[in-house]
Amino acid sequence: TWNDLIISWTPSAADSFTQRLLLKETTIWRPDIAVLNSLEQTQIISEDDRLAEVLADGTVFTTNPSVYDTWCRLNVSIYNNQQYPFSINIGSWVYTANETQITTNQTEIRLDVAGTV
Repeated sequence: TWNDLIISWTPSAADSFTQRLLLKETTIWRPDIAVLNSLEQTQIISEDDRLAEVLADGTVFTTNPSVYDTWCRLNVSIYNNQQYPFSINIGSWVYTANETQITTNQTEIRLDVAGTV
């Protein structure tokens, strides 16, 4: 979610349909947020088929339904309880950490982990 004032507008009070628009994601600016330690990304829904919800104030909501294969370094001799700490690095290739703020609305993220240890 982000705010893009370039695509904001003043909605008509009498017309609730002008409160939000659904636009093809490929037709609007999107931040270049990526999984930086990803080896491979498999998109569940093609980028060309995804819609962004844009509110009148310029708030933009998008999704990126994908499966990411990432790598992590494990020392399995240290961890014997089947819980292994690892990081998924999310960031931008273009913008600095001072120019972006990546947050989640969840305190815990459930991951389906597949692979061979």
